Amino acid sequence: MAWLAPVPVAVSLLMASGAQAAERSFTPQAGTWVVTSEVNGKPGRGLAIDVQEDTFFMQVYNYQANGEATFHTALGVMQGNTVTAPLTYYAGGRYFGSEARTADEAGQAGNVTITFENGLKGTVQFPGEAPVVIERFVAGDSADASSLRMQP
Repeated sequence: MAWLAPVPVAVSLLMASGAQAAERSFTPQAGTWVVTSEVNGKPGRGLAIDVQEDTFFMQVYNYQANGEATFHTALGVMQGNTVTAPLTYYAGGRYFGSEARTADEAGQAGNVTITFENGLKGTVQFPGEAPVVIERFVAGDSADASSLRMQP
């Protein structure tokens, strides 16, 4: 019966998670999000956000100081409409055409804080930056890139 010992802890965590979910009247829509002020039709930074219950996961595609493309991930627990989580980056992973490889965690860039106003809009504060508005991104109805727009 030793295997039952962790059960009360797990139940407590689930109950606490449910209480936090009740504080939020919406769930941020999963998918691609953009920094509103950076939407200019050219490649830039973007976010893939998914919130399940109170678990928040985000992938950020952005650039290093030398201009090389990179990505970071953030995993955290929502506290009401807000989450603060470390931005982790990786090295040594698989690239197109390579053999199977597993990336290793290479470090953290600092914490990111996101506060959602509703399921389609919020603010993000990246390390060393002021908070900026983010919005859920939706592709237009045609294949023409000029039709790309943010969620109304």
